[in-house]
Amino acid sequence: MKSWVVVALVAAQGSVRRLRHADRRIPAGAMRLALALALAACGGPPKPEPLETPAPLDRPREVISLEAAAPKLDLQDYTPDISEYGRWPLTVAEHPELEPHFAIADALAQPGITWQDLCARGAQQRTMAQNADYGEYLAAWCSVAKDDAHDALFRLGNLHRSLRLRPAIELDAAAIVVANLDGGVVEGELRRANLLELRIVDRISAAYFEIGKLDSAENLNRLAVQMDRTPTAEIACARELRTIADGGADARLAIEILSRRPAPKGSGRCEALAQELACWTGPSCTTPAYGALKRAGVVSLTRARGLWPTHNAAFGEWYRVAENAANGWPVEQAYELAVPALELALRTSRCASLDQIARLAAQLATTPDLDASVGALDGAPRLPLPDAIAARFRPRLAAILDQIHQLPIAHPDWCKAQLAALPPVAVP
Repeated sequence: MKSWVVVALVAAQGSVRRLRHADRRIPAGAMRLALALALAACGGPPKPEPLETPAPLDRPREVISLEAAAPKLDLQDYTPDISEYGRWPLTVAEHPELEPHFAIADALAQPGITWQDLCARGAQQRTMAQNADYGEYLAAWCSVAKDDAHDALFRLGNLHRSLRLRPAIELDAAAIVVANLDGGVVEGELRRANLLELRIVDRISAAYFEIGKLDSAENLNRLAVQMDRTPTAEIACARELRTIADGGADARLAIEILSRRPAPKGSGRCEALAQELACWTGPSCTTPAYGALKRAGVVSLTRARGLWPTHNAAFGEWYRVAENAANGWPVEQAYELAVPALELALRTSRCASLDQIARLAAQLATTPDLDASVGALDGAPRLPLPDAIAARFRPRLAAILDQIHQLPIAHPDWCKAQLAALPPVAVP
């Protein structure tokens, strides 16, 4: 190929010389154009081969945070049972039920016809000269049947001044809200429907607690506290215990406040229960039934359960749970919190604080003697784990230590990748 190019160049140069010799007026640009045409005719130099695209380097997977459901612990025999205040002010016989609390079918139809039948027949669209509020009440429940809680609450709000329907509307609003709405949007819906009243908000918080929507119960309880500027001592106490029963972030703060303030001066049931709870969670109260160390152990376990995250959490939050539960009592329930929390702490450690995790895992191989006559848990002698607890949790503690030992600490990316590959944590 190169020889042909040389021949073409030589021929082209000879032609140009002859042309210039024949006519001195041919400019130098013409000569350059002739050379370019000759090169083009020969195909020009070969095109370079494209380089191979380098494969991107895969960054090892890294776990920063994890979420896990909290173990279900029954501490009723060891701490005051305040669950009754989670559903305050509902009575024992009251439960959230998505049904009209006013017998609208009996008021508008013959026996045996339900309110759903009336909706299907279009009775809500009829003009009722004497009982217009009944027609609007039925229309609200027809909207419920269509899953339109927004319209149903608005219609009930229009009837809120009806003396014969008002008691039912308070119950209806709570039932419709908890069945259809998340706690974060309730305030706006109630305000728009002209139903944002303290009695209704308290009922909605209790109804959320009753059906297990604790985050929403906490939201509505917080709203009730904000709305009621002058509560009685009994009502303020009831809302405080309901805060603790809901078990969210507000509960930890409420327990902390309760444990540090003077005992309530009231003589009601709520004040007595609050004083007992303050004793269990505070630093200055002793309980003869269990002794100082066992009471402190229950406090540690209660605190650990309250610290268990309800969201994706990083190392620090999981380690605090394990650290508090490590000295908890009863021992078996304490380990149901401590061991999975420590496993989650390892997985979210990002290969840092491994010595700290290993020390706590080794500490959990024994348990403090809570019957010892010492002043603090830190000074109590350690005892071997009971056989039943050792059989359940010692293999998992040994696995934590073994996993830490096998981590390639000198290679951070490899270490994080191995942590990410660990199996999911089994929570009791």
